[in-house]
Amino acid sequence: MTPRDIRAAVGPKRLRRSAPELRPTLTGRGDPRELGWCWGAARGVGVRTSVRDSVVLLGPSGAGKGVYVVNNRILDAPGAVVATSTRPDVLSVTITHRRLAGPVAVIATDGSMDGLPEIVRWSPIQGCRGGRIAADRAHVLAAGSSSGVEDASFWQGWTEKVIKTLLHAAAWSDTSIDDLWRWSQSAVAARSALAVLHSLDRRDTGAGQRVEPGWVDTLAQVVEG
Repeated sequence: MTPRDIRAAVGPKRLRRSAPELRPTLTGRGDPRELGWCWGAARGVGVRTSVRDSVVLLGPSGAGKGVYVVNNRILDAPGAVVATSTRPDVLSVTITHRRLAGPVAVIATDGSMDGLPEIVRWSPIQGCRGGRIAADRAHVLAAGSSSGVEDASFWQGWTEKVIKTLLHAAAWSDTSIDDLWRWSQSAVAARSALAVLHSLDRRDTGAGQRVEPGWVDTLAQVVEG
């Protein structure tokens, strides 16, 4: 490629022309630093990607992908950042600066970041009084659980059915995530969830809300055989 080709494909003018689409709230002549990143130079021309472009970064372990690229992108980002790294050093290097730019939220379900005021916790039980939400959560939680098994679709379907009923029972009984986990370990333990659904089945629980019809029978098939 010639320098002219590079400028046309990944140069700063290309970014500026895309400014109304990339950052519609910006006024005036768009600064390329507000629209994307410069990754280096090719034939003396800066190579830039926009805030919407996807970039694949390949390199062996220890090559410095995090230190030299990921951390800098997080530090330099002009707006909000969603970082899905599992490396705690990414957070430790960037959190102080990002606090200056706005609120920071950290999800670390393994407990590795406990003690940070920015820790955010979420329970899959939340919202599962609604059958559709419980079914959607079960579909995600059960994804791939029966792969490689004979009649996988049958077992996948039943896995989702059991999970959605447990989530539903947990939501209606204000059960903790620890109890939900215990229910999922055996048919005997799941009897507590079945008891919850039995006690509420066909009963108006207020504001016209009811447990999902037929779900108690679904769980009973598994628990009672």
